Amino acid sequence: MRKNIFITGCSSGIGRALALAFHKSGCRVIATARRLDYISDLQDMGMATFCLDVTDKGQSKNVVETVLTNEKRIDVLINNAGYALIGPSIELPSQELSMQFETNVMAPLFLAKLVAPSMKQNGHGVIVNIGSISGITTTPFPVPIVHPRQRSMPCPMPCAWSYPLLAFM
Repeated sequence: MRKNIFITGCSSGIGRALALAFHKSGCRVIATARRLDYISDLQDMGMATFCLDVTDKGQSKNVVETVLTNEKRIDVLINNAGYALIGPSIELPSQELSMQFETNVMAPLFLAKLVAPSMKQNGHGVIVNIGSISGITTTPFPVPIVHPRQRSMPCPMPCAWSYPLLAFM
């Protein structure tokens, strides 16, 4: 049975590379991006594509429900969408800091909460969070920067999530 792989942030970089690699290996790829025109070529290759701003909870819920209705399951969720807001935290606008936290930390958690029930029901599933090594290494910036800490947060979160899910896997 071919695996259904749901990937956020497929417009470029790691997300796009993962979508192409999983597709090439025979998996059913569900590729998402904030703008469909950035991933129209992936749809042309036979991947399912969806417009998804991971910070929009209503849109996230609708996309996951549509995928579960159409594909019957999500075997792997890859939380890849994220962005860097580099600079001294005391100089960055609070609204941008909040949006970055919502994108890099809260959205992966929300998506995991959306797919976990079906993974429990199916008795299997994998949730992968793409983070940044910058969160655990030093940077040349002379004052704390925001991006690394947030992009490293998705790395330990799966350990915390896994305990309540173990009974179902």
